[in-house]
Amino acid sequence: MKNQWFISIKKNNGDIFDISDLQHNYPPEGKYWADPFLYQHNGIDYIFYELYDYEKGVIAYSVINDDMTFTEPTIVLERPYHLSYPHLFEDNGELYMIPETGSVNCIELYKCISFPNEWKFEKQLLNNVNTADNNIFVQDNRYWMFTTTQPSLKHQLLVLTSESLHGPWDIVINQHVEHSRSAGKIFRYDDKLYRSVQNGKGGYGTGIHFKSTILDLENSIYDENIEHSIEAMWHPEIFGTHHFDFNDKYIVIDGKRKVQ
Repeated sequence: MKNQWFISIKKNNGDIFDISDLQHNYPPEGKYWADPFLYQHNGIDYIFYELYDYEKGVIAYSVINDDMTFTEPTIVLERPYHLSYPHLFEDNGELYMIPETGSVNCIELYKCISFPNEWKFEKQLLNNVNTADNNIFVQDNRYWMFTTTQPSLKHQLLVLTSESLHGPWDIVINQHVEHSRSAGKIFRYDDKLYRSVQNGKGGYGTGIHFKSTILDLENSIYDENIEHSIEAMWHPEIFGTHHFDFNDKYIVIDGKRKVQ
């Protein structure tokens, strides 16, 4: 038996924490799909994700059909090393991706040259550091990067800031914080800033927490509190869930099950 990650989807009814009535999309035998990120372009809904063949991960996308099935995966980023967690974000009219590249101890930035298929390596933002599931967002005219690092990729929170996407990046937090590994983008909802994080207790990928976050590091203020959670109970076969994303149209989440 193998662990297989798959992606489930539903229409966004306005309550992003409501994951009832999910439709499940399963990868073929010998593959898994995880870490889904949604993106809309010219009226078409795309989903980018890690495609893994049990040897190495690559970044792929599918188009979301009207019936919420996915088109066949198209691989857009492949390296000699493992890639996952294709964090997408826009900056100054350009689309960027930061996939996880922790296996080679660096954080890489890629720029979209021709959507959705052409991505160009832009810069190594950090090196000589083992991190997992990196997120970038902008607040107070500064760039903020949230990630985790050793000695515990689940609980060692690493926060960096920069005046430019391309750096240099300065560390402002590097400390043990329970449940720190990212489980999706940082977002605003109901006038709060939320971090989606993995439940770091009881094994890998056992659930998702949504932490309301107060970030005012100029005044040495950083605080976060778990306000919502999703446990690995939304599918009869799963024993793991560790990534969540949404936009105005869809909600997506991944799940882990056992297959032959």
